[in-house]
Amino acid sequence: MKSIVCLNLFVNGSVHRLLCNYTYYKVPLEIVGQIIAYVGESSSLRACSLVDRAWLPFTRELLYEKVSITPSEGGRAKIEFFEQSPHLAPYVRILSIIYRRSPEIAAMSRLSTIFQNTEDLLLMGFPRVQWSSLPSEFTESFQQLVGSGLLRCLRLTWFRFQEDPDVLGDLLRSCSTTLETLRLQNLHNTVDINTIAPDEAPQISLPELSNLTLASVAASSPTSSYRSVAGQPLRSATRFSRVLLRRVVLARRPHP
Repeated sequence: MKSIVCLNLFVNGSVHRLLCNYTYYKVPLEIVGQIIAYVGESSSLRACSLVDRAWLPFTRELLYEKVSITPSEGGRAKIEFFEQSPHLAPYVRILSIIYRRSPEIAAMSRLSTIFQNTEDLLLMGFPRVQWSSLPSEFTESFQQLVGSGLLRCLRLTWFRFQEDPDVLGDLLRSCSTTLETLRLQNLHNTVDINTIAPDEAPQISLPELSNLTLASVAASSPTSSYRSVAGQPLRSATRFSRVLLRRVVLARRPHP
């Protein structure tokens, strides 16, 4: 017995009609997954999910892989959606958190209990935010995300650590041992490296981060960036970046 399934796929602004000739011996799911991976438009992915329940994992991986959360009514609605759909939250791998002061910030303290499979995590202040001003419930939730056993990439941008620069070190020390990429951009504090002797420079011991392969720091200028690959030292024109990189990179050198 045969059945014909017709799907209208919207790809690059054009409509493509796909005829699926389904027989008793169905197309192998591996091939189905590769085909669905080419479908980028959300309505087409949802249409694919209606063809066969076996297609659901492939479509959901694409539909829910990336989620951006802001402290707004829309952000709270997303959080509530995934709370009410716990079978969908595990598909979220890339989580972006845009922080700004808002009455809706309370809902964001629940992120760590919802998105437990996060592999790529971004936290951005908007506009630049003093870290000490963040609600403790939110920072605790974020620290739990940072320590997730699946986290591979951490990106932190547009925050000030003026009052206590060691807070950043505490945060980095709590990173998961699975972390492979660390990207720090537009972070500022008031530490002046010219007043710190090389032998007295504060260091962060990061023996757990043996898998760290890339550290990237952007200076105050958006066009300036500095990188280190495989633990090589970085050089930066900004005071904060130089202190920060001395902490992170030098602490990762093998002990004599």
